[in-house]
Amino acid sequence: MSGWTAAVVTMVLVVNGPGVSRAAAWGDRAAPAWRATVATTVAAVTGALLGAGLVTGPLLEALDLSTPTFRLGAAVVIGLTGSKWFLQPTPPIEVPDTPPAATLGLTLLLTPGPVLAAMAANGDAGWVAGVVSVLAAMATVAVALVSRPRPDPAWSWGARVLGALTIVAAVAVGIDSARTV
Repeated sequence: MSGWTAAVVTMVLVVNGPGVSRAAAWGDRAAPAWRATVATTVAAVTGALLGAGLVTGPLLEALDLSTPTFRLGAAVVIGLTGSKWFLQPTPPIEVPDTPPAATLGLTLLLTPGPVLAAMAANGDAGWVAGVVSVLAAMATVAVALVSRPRPDPAWSWGARVLGALTIVAAVAVGIDSARTV
């Protein structure tokens, strides 16, 4: 799996983990304050991920890394992220009933997996694919966070499935990168 498909699929999977399911259980979906928190968080995380993608080229050049080598390393981190979700579908974080945008964005959404996925997408498929993958992933996050909460067992099951699919995507990206290196 490489190119646009890998960029979009990996990014959507790695962003939509147990953190989103945990956050989706917070607050009142209809409350304007919750929707404002979601909008602020999604905008900030989207900007941070796009920014990470923009620095990929200069960072790889400074570290003297090839794009396939970086993708292979990113695949390991993404696979470990998926493994964590598969084994522990609910994040062990105690948070207030209505978290501020910083808590929601930094502790649950802006983790190493999504950052490296955004950077790998930009490095491999180009900046347009990187932008599209980030926008698609964050759109799914926004929908999940403002939709109706699901029963806890369903979220746990969904997180495990996303974890397994994330592992599969990471292995596919890693194998493709290893062939290229």
